[in-house]
Amino acid sequence: MTIDFPFLYVMDCDRVKPINLIMLKYFICIPYYEIFLILLHFNYIQCDRKKVDGYRLKGGVKMDVRELRNCFGRFATGVTVVTWNGDDGERYGITVNSFTSVSLDPPLILVSIDRKAKACSALKGRPFIINILSKKQEELAWQFAGRPQNGLDIEWEETEIGPKLKHTLATIECTSWKEYEAGDHILFLGKVCHSSYETGEGLIFYQGKFLQTSEV
Repeated sequence: MTIDFPFLYVMDCDRVKPINLIMLKYFICIPYYEIFLILLHFNYIQCDRKKVDGYRLKGGVKMDVRELRNCFGRFATGVTVVTWNGDDGERYGITVNSFTSVSLDPPLILVSIDRKAKACSALKGRPFIINILSKKQEELAWQFAGRPQNGLDIEWEETEIGPKLKHTLATIECTSWKEYEAGDHILFLGKVCHSSYETGEGLIFYQGKFLQTSEV
């Protein structure tokens, strides 16, 4: 028998091979998009793989990931650098704008990091510090986003939790609390053990650009 999946027509697939009932029972609890990838892998569907790239499906609706990213980019955020000490004694950091407070009792914060980033494995079970950048620290944001800045002098201060950056707008020192897998990201929850802040303007990330708070 031929299984009629509406999402296959959305993907403009050329042909669907017959699928027997024994195979079908394994698909009952699997989302449409996962079924599509399984059928494509075993050549039950003939479809140009390029038609798949850049799209995710839900209920047969085509979603452009780039447009979704652009939509998310309309939400202005602050900019942080998450820092920690490695097992080798070196100081490490990664620029993160996906940061939020979670709870006051207990005091918890969350950062979301792409699972492909090296920081994901390095941060597991490790204390870390959230450094909220000031308007004058755009170079630090680029540095820890993987774009080395020539001549940049990084000023550090060591704490019981780990290394923190100097002259930031605020710092939040955390011990590891819990970690969760969330799609293509890992959510790291930290329990706040110390925080400090200064007055001034922060660095903002909006529509793929760094701005100052006065510019938003």
